[in-house]
Amino acid sequence: MYSKLYSNGFSCQGVAVRQKQKIKWLETFKAACSCNPFFVNQTDYFLSLFLFDDGLIQHFRQTGNSIKGYSGACWCPFVWWDIDHENDLEAAQTDVRRLVEFMSQTPAGSDVDCGRIAPNTESILIFFSGSKGFHAAVPVAVFGDCVKPGKEFPGQYKAAAIEIARRAGVEIDKSVYDRQRLFRSPNTKHGKTGLYKIPLSYWEVTTALNIAEIRQRAQRPRRLVWVESELDKVDIDAVRYSPAVKPVPGAVALWSEVQADVSALPSMGQVRAKDTEQPEAVSQYAACVNRFPDGSSVPRLRRETLDFIQHGAQKGERAVRLFRAVADCCRCGWNRQAVESIFFDLGNQVGLSWSEVRKQIEGGLNDGKN
Repeated sequence: MYSKLYSNGFSCQGVAVRQKQKIKWLETFKAACSCNPFFVNQTDYFLSLFLFDDGLIQHFRQTGNSIKGYSGACWCPFVWWDIDHENDLEAAQTDVRRLVEFMSQTPAGSDVDCGRIAPNTESILIFFSGSKGFHAAVPVAVFGDCVKPGKEFPGQYKAAAIEIARRAGVEIDKSVYDRQRLFRSPNTKHGKTGLYKIPLSYWEVTTALNIAEIRQRAQRPRRLVWVESELDKVDIDAVRYSPAVKPVPGAVALWSEVQADVSALPSMGQVRAKDTEQPEAVSQYAACVNRFPDGSSVPRLRRETLDFIQHGAQKGERAVRLFRAVADCCRCGWNRQAVESIFFDLGNQVGLSWSEVRKQIEGGLNDGKN
């Protein structure tokens, strides 16, 4: 839908190269997937994650083909996930399997074409990265017409990707969603391993292949073929990809829910610094709820809690925000193990000492029980 207006991207040899090459993104990506000789002969060759309008071209003219500082509107035809586990490819395969199985499952009683995120397994892109992990993607079209290009698109895109991974129970690299991000081109070599980034089918990742077999296949490039119908034939050594052209109800609902939460979050500049880090009484804060058509409801985390988890807190209010977040999670049914698995590390990351983190977690757990 937006591929003509947002057709520009960039590429480079190595992530540290300042000067980028302008490309027509979708044509370039398809050429790489089809094993065009140019890409097969490249090592550590990268493409932009996002696509841009002509504002990128103007920026390149002014900066000598540098992407630095560009903040214009962008878009992407796919929502991507990057799953890496250093020195543990089996764990990475377990996670990507869990993610794609979650996205392709169909809720009980639903039509077969109304899967949770993806309409079918062939609409999910899966790549072995050539090194320590996997990349997976679904067409952005499954999220419906509410997904629009713009300057805010990377943040909306990131929020949806993180929420899907959270619901699937998968740890992903959350740092890959900024506007200037690069990702390795399909069917190019990884400089350290000598292996290609290759496409894999859903069946291969979830059932057929182990890590040794995947690495064996990655010793040579492999075609990914766009197919338009079940009648289209694909060579036995290629992977089929069926682009989804219709929204999926579950995906549309998820995108809308996540963006409602994102739009309500205050920016860090709007958060008022406090003179003390002593927590206030928070028992007056009742947990939010998700309400369903039959009138039933389940507890839902408050937006202040989501903001703290996503963005942390400023000095002067870190302890009180941690205390409130833990209490809110406890009221929503989290047990001690779940709370500690999230908030010990998070409290340390925002700059609190371990003793202070433990103090606020204990206080929040006690308050949340009341």
